[in-house]
Amino acid sequence: MFARKRFGQHFLHDRHAVRAIIDAFAPRRSDAVVEIGPGHGAPTFDLLDRVHQLHAIEVDRDLAAALEQRANNPALVVHRRDAPPVGFCTV
Repeated sequence: MFARKRFGQHFLHDRHAVRAIIDAFAPRRSDAVVEIGPGHGAPTFDLLDRVHQLHAIEVDRDLAAALEQRANNPALVVHRRDAPPVGFCTV
């Protein structure tokens, strides 16, 4: 799937960068995490291996559906919407 300009999409695919980000973040098994704009899910699957629950907020309905289908994991909750401004999150 290609990036859609109207959503300002840029996809992270570098596995080393993904692992470095998650290692620096250091989520624990008991954590519930919010991922904004998971896109193709580069960090999503690594996060699912490390946290109790992952809420992914994805505005692109096609990407959201593909992510749910690929993950097939009850710990992943995909929200098909735009991410609200900081301070207004209702997840």
